[in-house]
Amino acid sequence: MRTLVRRCCCVRPQYIGNPAVVLTHQLPCAVWALLIPLQLTPSVRQSRPAAWHRAMGYATAASAVLLSTGVLLMLQRGMTGTTALYKVTALLVMTAWFLGTMGVAVGAARRRDFKAHRAWMARHAAAGVWVAVQRLIMMLLAAAPVVDWRAAPELEKLYVFDGASLVAWVLVVGACEWGLRREEEEQQQRGAAAVAKEQ
Repeated sequence: MRTLVRRCCCVRPQYIGNPAVVLTHQLPCAVWALLIPLQLTPSVRQSRPAAWHRAMGYATAASAVLLSTGVLLMLQRGMTGTTALYKVTALLVMTAWFLGTMGVAVGAARRRDFKAHRAWMARHAAAGVWVAVQRLIMMLLAAAPVVDWRAAPELEKLYVFDGASLVAWVLVVGACEWGLRREEEEQQQRGAAAVAKEQ
């Protein structure tokens, strides 16, 4: 088990002494990141039985709950860089939205309201995918010749990291809402055109 934890922690060495965080956050994150594209890709869904999609959906939900538990554990252990009110509040809000979107999506699926289910799953995906965008922003900042990242004070690095997180979250969640609204408007326009054609 310790060997597994060390291998999983190779990127984040501070996790080596916290196997509970690895098991409740890092590993479930990998499972979630693998399952979400499979669940949202229409060709994959259509090529598999409905029972397969349902089982993978519950596995995705379980990984979302587990990795969110890991976030709370990291907060409790002071592993988020700072315990400042802004950081704790932001993480709690993001985690609540992440879990809430999954909960609404599962509820819609159980009611067989598949249109709402797809919309809320898209929101749920956005609530997690922003992390990848934040990492991309950080890579670009680190590669920028105007920033000497290695010489920057730790507190300054933390503020940049948190600022990039906020920017990424707003961009991804906002883009998702914009896309869903555009899709709804296009469906309404097609419906109105079909009614006009029949008249």
